Amino acid sequence: MAAKKRGVDVALKLDKLESAGKMQAVMITKLQAASVPVEVSEQSRLLHRKFAVIDERYVVTESYNWTESVERRNP
Repeated sequence: MAAKKRGVDVALKLDKLESAGKMQAVMITKLQAASVPVEVSEQSRLLHRKFAVIDERYVVTESYNWTESVERRNP
């Protein structure tokens, strides 16, 4: 949300299964309230590849989950 406040164009596409928890629902609601477009896939399978498109020029792709808990447990 900080990036959005700085004027960065941010949008998310999420996996239905991994977006189903209460904590995820709270975060999705906060992002949508901050005008961040959030699309939850109707597919139940995991979106294994994570990616970011930056400035319509660069693509960063990874299978690593970009979460704080993973950062702490899997350094």
